[in-house]
Amino acid sequence: MDQLWQFLQSIHFENPHFIWWRSPVSVGCLLLVTSIGVTAALWWLWYRGRVQAIKDYGTTELVTRWTAFPRLRSALFALAGLVSILVLGLTAATMPYQSEGAVSVPAGSLRVVALFDVSRSMGAENRDDPALYGARSCTMVEGPCGRRVETARLILQKQIMPAISGNQVAIITFSMIPVTKSFLNNDFDPLNYILDNGWVDVGTAMGDGTYLANGINAAVKMFEREPAENGETNVILLFTDGENHSTPEELQAAIDAAKKVNAVFIIVGIGSTQPSYIPLYDGAGKPIYKDGQRAYHMMSDGSVAQTVRVDTFLNGLASQTAGRYVIAEPGKAVDIDWPASLAGSRVEVAKKYWYQPLVAGMLGVLALIWLVGPLTTRVRAFVEAGVNKRGR
Repeated sequence: MDQLWQFLQSIHFENPHFIWWRSPVSVGCLLLVTSIGVTAALWWLWYRGRVQAIKDYGTTELVTRWTAFPRLRSALFALAGLVSILVLGLTAATMPYQSEGAVSVPAGSLRVVALFDVSRSMGAENRDDPALYGARSCTMVEGPCGRRVETARLILQKQIMPAISGNQVAIITFSMIPVTKSFLNNDFDPLNYILDNGWVDVGTAMGDGTYLANGINAAVKMFEREPAENGETNVILLFTDGENHSTPEELQAAIDAAKKVNAVFIIVGIGSTQPSYIPLYDGAGKPIYKDGQRAYHMMSDGSVAQTVRVDTFLNGLASQTAGRYVIAEPGKAVDIDWPASLAGSRVEVAKKYWYQPLVAGMLGVLALIWLVGPLTTRVRAFVEAGVNKRGR
């Protein structure tokens, strides 16, 4: 019973105005009542006309040797069948369906600026991540693999871009000074080339540190350069571990500028909340060792640098921007409905329709009327003819 109730709760309707059971004054209910009234009137005219036709044909006893005299009970059975067809037909017209999840975003509805934090802390690695997103496993890779920035690239490539085909995407990297890698465009081939060939990696912006306000301002300028048209939504898709060196005043000013261009924020937090180290590599991508030990980035005081995902800051940023914060947990692929998150109610969903059983029921009732009615009439006529013969 619980499963049936859950199933009924999961049903939606393509044409809810045809739902006849929702309200006595709904379009569906009025249409059904009117249809039943017209059908009943036509049925009564048919029934009375058939009875009168038999009476007018000749001697009733002679006629009923070859056809059964119409009986009200049989005629009511036909009327019940017709009413059932009307009910099933109008219910099928509501187009009931179950949503099987969002699958894509309508083309031309989004303009997404993918804003990548490429500061040094984004070089911390989780070597289990790439395989989770369909990339090469780090098992046999000696060089950099599973960096936070790589995870960010894979989320954009493997999860987001397939869901927003036909929409515009731009790529900006930032640390201190932002660098535009691609302007807004809906041709994903060059974007994939940029993402696959080292254009978005640690150190691909200018300066040190993580000046988030500068990155947001660069995204705002991108939107201002080509204003949105035809109901397009501006989205700032921020990939970062949450480190920030902008002052609160600078950050607030950048957020205010983003609000002026109606930018929606989706913030993806990359990395672990547990302290992580940043491994060092040489120019050939080989790990650097010192005194037989793996070398990591050092602080100015000589200690090994540690970095964590700063959820407190990122949750606060989501609150400030009225955006959404999504966490990319190490060793676990991001499980989120990206189309719905990015496009809201405009998302295109996969639907499983349930009108087919209703149509099959209509055909079944119609077949019953066609077959059972004439068959019953013939049997009754045959029986009555036999009775009449025996009576003689």
